[in-house]
Amino acid sequence: MPEVDGGKTVRIILRRCETELSKSFIEWTTLRLCDYMGMTWVGDPVTRTILPGLSAVLVIEESHIAVHTWPESASVRVVIDSCVDFDHEATARWLKGIFEAAEYDCLSV
Repeated sequence: MPEVDGGKTVRIILRRCETELSKSFIEWTTLRLCDYMGMTWVGDPVTRTILPGLSAVLVIEESHIAVHTWPESASVRVVIDSCVDFDHEATARWLKGIFEAAEYDCLSV
C-alpha cells in the first residue's frame, strides 16, 4: 500500500487543442493517461456532459484523474491526484501531444 503523504496533485491546463473533445475520446485518453503513468485504473471513467463541455473522472488505485473540457475555448484541464510520485512534466508533454495543444501550463501542488 502506498504512503498516504507521498505523491502529489498536478493540474495541467491545455490550450488551443486541435483534437475533437468528444466523450469517447476523453474516456479513451483518461484510460491511456493512467497506463502512460504506470498506474492502475479501477473500473471505467465516469463521464458527465456539463454544457458546453464534459467532465470525466477515473478512480485509480493511487487516487484519481479528472478531465474537464471547454470546447468553446478549445481548452482542457486535467487534474491528477496520486499517492505515488510521477513525472508531471513528461505527463503534461504527453497530454499536449494527445490533445494537439498549442500550449500548456503544469502546476504541481
